Amino acid sequence: MQVHSANDQLTGVASSYLLNLQLEQALAFALRHHSQVSVLLLEVNHFQLLTDKLGGRVCDQMLAMLAKLLESTLRKEDTLAHLTSALFAIISPPRH
Repeated sequence: MQVHSANDQLTGVASSYLLNLQLEQALAFALRHHSQVSVLLLEVNHFQLLTDKLGGRVCDQMLAMLAKLLESTLRKEDTLAHLTSALFAIISPPRH
């Protein structure tokens, strides 16, 4: 039995596993109610260069701070997930 983590250990936001579950639910709701779902992908430009110059620990701290900043601007029903080292995704379902 494979165990999936709901939260990303580095940033504390949703994992890609939870993002997929939330996306399935949001799309099903939108389909039933003839509405739309927004999906945003956010990538930190030149992340590898930053990692090379500043080091992995500093860049990990930066990603955690970015995640907190992004999360503070979202609605409760939105989902922010950390997908890869420099990539985040946001699912924004329609208002109920």
